Amino acid sequence: KMCWGIGLFIFLAQFCEIVRGRSVSGTSVAVTPSTATEGTTPTNAQFSLTATTRLQGSQSDSITIAASHAIWSAAGAVTCTCTRNGVSTSRFNGGMSAVSTTVFEAAVKNFWTVSAGDVLVFTCTDNLAAH
Repeated sequence: KMCWGIGLFIFLAQFCEIVRGRSVSGTSVAVTPSTATEGTTPTNAQFSLTATTRLQGSQSDSITIAASHAIWSAAGAVTCTCTRNGVSTSRFNGGMSAVSTTVFEAAVKNFWTVSAGDVLVFTCTDNLAAH
């Protein structure tokens, strides 16, 4: 299990990729508007990371992003898009959710892969908690 932290306004996001020793590296976390203040709800949250090993849907691989404070207003569905190396991808469609108010999970779809070195950007636009 490999984890690291990135500060995001009021909470500390901690990224973890927790399947079979595979890993990702975090590069940034951003919320919009960038002037978000305590008590406001951002219009989106964006998580950027780079896969350091291959992830496979056929192996039930997923990416988990955890935070020390609520990112999501409730566990359940989230509306997110994903780009892979700057191009929109459906590799995670149907497999993205808020597992809890502090945990986001993106499962790689069956028969799809994410290659080592791929840059992934998840942009989520609903179910966001006020900060």
